[in-house]
Amino acid sequence: MSDEVDRLLETIEQLNILLAFSEDAAVKGEKARQTACGMEMEISELKEQNDDLRKRLAEVERLPDVDSLAQIIRRVDGDHKLGAGALAEAILAAIQEASHG
Repeated sequence: MSDEVDRLLETIEQLNILLAFSEDAAVKGEKARQTACGMEMEISELKEQNDDLRKRLAEVERLPDVDSLAQIIRRVDGDHKLGAGALAEAILAAIQEASHG
């Protein structure tokens, strides 16, 4: 009977060790889950910022380069008769027209 009691006591000791490991893992898992939730918010905010930056980049890419701008100026004021304001309006109209159709 002493052998059986010793085995049971050893089993109880092993179960207590496993229980301690399990509780430790549960605590660490909960901490990791909480950290991950915070990171999800950061990731979400970064995705929104990325989307905004992509939109802004797309807008910039639609702007004419120097050669295109020179062609627009030649087309809208080839004789250099427009003043600065009128030239700016004509350029803007030409760029808007090109981007919409």
